[in-house]
Amino acid sequence: MLNLLNVRTPGVYIDEVPKFPPSIAAVETAIPAFIGYTELDSYNGINLVNKATRVDSMVDFEAIFGLGPKINIIEVDLDANNAVKKTNVESTYYLYDSMRMYFRNGGGKCYVISLGKYPDTFADASFQTGVQNAINALEKEDEPTLILFPDGIKLTSTSILGSLQALVLVQCEKYKDRFLLADVKKANPLNDAIVQSDILNFKNGIGSSNLQFGAAYYPYLKVNLPRQVRYRDVKGTIKKLGIPVNWVNDFINATDAETIGFFNDLNNLVDDNNTLNTVRQNYITTLSKQLEEQFLAKKQEFLNAFAAATTGGYTNTQVTAVKTKFSELFDYLFDFLNKFMDQLAKNASPPLHDPALTALRTLITNTLRDNFAKPLNLVDRFAQATTIVNTAVGVIQSTGGRSWGYNGWSTEITNTTALTAGDLTGYTFADPTGAADANKRTVDNLKQIVDKNADTIFAGINSANNGFLGDMVKLEAVREDAILKRIPVLNSVINFIRSEAFLLPPTGAVAGIYARVDNNRGVWKAPANESIINVVAPSVLLTHDQHGELNIDPSTGKSINVIRSFVGKGNLVWGARTLAGNDNEWRYVNVRRLFNMIEESSKKATEQFVFESNDANTWVKVQAMIENFLTTLWRQGAFFGATPDKAFYVLVGLNKTMTQLDILEGRMIVEVGVAANRPAEFIILRFSHKLPEA
Repeated sequence: MLNLLNVRTPGVYIDEVPKFPPSIAAVETAIPAFIGYTELDSYNGINLVNKATRVDSMVDFEAIFGLGPKINIIEVDLDANNAVKKTNVESTYYLYDSMRMYFRNGGGKCYVISLGKYPDTFADASFQTGVQNAINALEKEDEPTLILFPDGIKLTSTSILGSLQALVLVQCEKYKDRFLLADVKKANPLNDAIVQSDILNFKNGIGSSNLQFGAAYYPYLKVNLPRQVRYRDVKGTIKKLGIPVNWVNDFINATDAETIGFFNDLNNLVDDNNTLNTVRQNYITTLSKQLEEQFLAKKQEFLNAFAAATTGGYTNTQVTAVKTKFSELFDYLFDFLNKFMDQLAKNASPPLHDPALTALRTLITNTLRDNFAKPLNLVDRFAQATTIVNTAVGVIQSTGGRSWGYNGWSTEITNTTALTAGDLTGYTFADPTGAADANKRTVDNLKQIVDKNADTIFAGINSANNGFLGDMVKLEAVREDAILKRIPVLNSVINFIRSEAFLLPPTGAVAGIYARVDNNRGVWKAPANESIINVVAPSVLLTHDQHGELNIDPSTGKSINVIRSFVGKGNLVWGARTLAGNDNEWRYVNVRRLFNMIEESSKKATEQFVFESNDANTWVKVQAMIENFLTTLWRQGAFFGATPDKAFYVLVGLNKTMTQLDILEGRMIVEVGVAANRPAEFIILRFSHKLPEA
């Protein structure tokens, strides 16, 4: 509005007077944050561990975090007719498939916090630390409204799982804008009967505080999601009538040399690709960096030392530092070639087999030797020439006793012949011998070598290595495709496992149902009596009485929502209680989440009035704003009451919600009450005889 005290010059002034109160926009209510292990933990060079990353679809998730973990096929047994009689297959980690269930059941936008790449061995302590860090990271995020970590059921300690769930509840109570979805861990997932100790362990572990901010779901689900199963996953696990299958002897004609050759190639490629990946990952683990990150770090260290020398007067100490960083940079490139190429090509340990061995040796002799090994050796020889450096740098290629075993290029790499005029083509070295500025010339010469060689050599060998690994993966797929066409029994086994139902914790699918119900009906509708997509059956079929004991616990009040299978209806979420099942105010999930939404929406909209005048003008605007918002919700069916005044109230004002002292101390207190709709959990139909009348 126009400030009349500033009107001093004669004329006409426009004063636009606002008449309408501001409005409240409802916050989103079903944005889960998934916590767990992923295939990838970085994207475009950015480390994603313990960072909340937005994902809008499964395509997004796979592009950022990769695919699911390798399934653990323990055993496959065939009967006399070569049909699958029994399988023992374990899922190693559950986040990926839980995400799939989330999106298939109606989920949309969500956040993922990666705890890192799938570890070879699950460790309780590492997972506990990771989840604690992820929960702390969530404190900085405003959007997530649901929190779950499906991999938690892998914890051997139910007390650790309970403590992590309780930690989430603490955060939910602190911010009052988020809600925990908790899985009830089964000690034996394959047991199809309810085990009371599982229920008791869950209730003991989660504690007794802040229970209104979470809901538990039981049991696990048998889901029929398609899975990626390759020959490498079943290799060595298939038996027939308890005896390991010999595919060459039992299923390939002895005269079919091509198929036998393909099958041997396939087995070798599976083993060799595992070896190649293991060597690469072990090296990266040793570096604590990705390969390119390590190269850039080494190069930057050299550039820093160079800059320090150029600005510091080229002291002997500074020149020595430049030489040291120069050696470390090119030592890394030599080591790259040695670890990933030479040691594997000489076939010592770990061994490679054909066709990978021949392909690697061909790559070395046709590409790497002349294009990268020889230039790298020339760099090493430059560093030994006193016409280029005032004091020779030590031989780099043999640093740490490193040896070169593959004779296809070892001579070129270890060459120590004197430099020729042709070797110096393209360089403008200044001879430091006897020069007053010998240190400066040495430093400049080393900088010139780095500028002309480092990036090119690293890019070339890294690209060659990645290309070789990719080619071997593609060749494995080609050989596998050929073998599955030629051995139908093996193909049918793999297809059977791909389509077989497997167990998942329920919260991923439940999060999708929350999103579906919120979008279609509203957060005030209980997320129950809802069908779950891609579920064959719950892993435990409960009786009516067993369900009742989980739904209502007179002693602790910790309700557990059950997923049940009904004839003709399918698999339904058949419970909508929070863990505070004995609390008349916060018994139901939809009531707690409705209040979360109203409180957060009102809070965000009211922030614009902070530091406004604490008088009747402001009070009226705030009251009208909240009342309009609640009226809209009432019309949609969120509240009980025939009229708005019976459904809610909003109070603000002096001697209503505030005293003079409150106003003096800067407090504006607004009191809001709503009659939230409760679900009809128990529908009782009363029947009686009616006496006949004339």
